[in-house]
Amino acid sequence: QKPRPSVGSVLLPIAPLLSALFGFAVAAMVMVPAAVLGPSISMPPALGVLFYQLAMLAGQSWLPRLFFATLGVPIAHGLLLVPSIAFQYALPALVGPAAGLSAARFFGGTDGVQLCLVSVAFLIVLYGLCMLRVMKIGHWS
Repeated sequence: QKPRPSVGSVLLPIAPLLSALFGFAVAAMVMVPAAVLGPSISMPPALGVLFYQLAMLAGQSWLPRLFFATLGVPIAHGLLLVPSIAFQYALPALVGPAAGLSAARFFGGTDGVQLCLVSVAFLIVLYGLCMLRVMKIGHWS
């Protein structure tokens, strides 16, 4: 009689897929509101989350993580003060995928990042096409 597989061994191949899906969702939560409502809505919390994730991946304890997360909000506001609409709308295309990929790295390791790269690259291309269309219609620079 063959031994039955344990739940952990069955779910092991699914973990990178779930982490890639979660990383895509994090990137989309930054980029979709920025495309619809503008970057001022999604950038401050997104940069705070990204700084928190990077501090967590660097092995910091909870106090430096919270410090870096709260530091991300004023940095995002400062970046949004740059008087270039193209720069402001390009920020979510940088911060969103970085937050998504670091979330995939945290939950699924390097396998999660590799699976998440394709979906996040697709999201970046869609976001870029939307912003090119908006900039063409609005004559932005």
